[in-house]
Amino acid sequence: MITLPELLDVLNNYFDDESIAGDFTISGGAFINLPTTIMADQWYKIDGSVFNDGIYQKGKETTLKDETFAGYVSAMRVPPAIDKLLADINAWITAKGDDQGMTGVVSESFDGYSYTKATNEKGMPATWREVFSKQIVRYKKI
Repeated sequence: MITLPELLDVLNNYFDDESIAGDFTISGGAFINLPTTIMADQWYKIDGSVFNDGIYQKGKETTLKDETFAGYVSAMRVPPAIDKLLADINAWITAKGDDQGMTGVVSESFDGYSYTKATNEKGMPATWREVFSKQIVRYKKI
């Protein structure tokens, strides 16, 4: 299974449009002065931190490390289509059995039975990135 931050990294698109510069403090694993424009469950991105650069969801942060830093916090506005794409990718991954979507079986046959998995141009099992490439390209930033 992949997470939303992992998918956004692949897209190189964080749907961040409101970047707030300032001095920020994280204490006891919680943001002390997170901008009030970021609502509960909304995703946000931290830049300029020593320990916490990355993507988080307000109220569900579990890995924030204590620090004070001068940087940026950007509110993210992830469209519902990305949630749907993530769900579709994870359903495909679940059906294929691993997070890379690679099953290892390209072709086999015996006693009148044959089996072939979807493959890429190199004859290897297709990954989720290849299978969903048309949907990904719509949102990908260069």
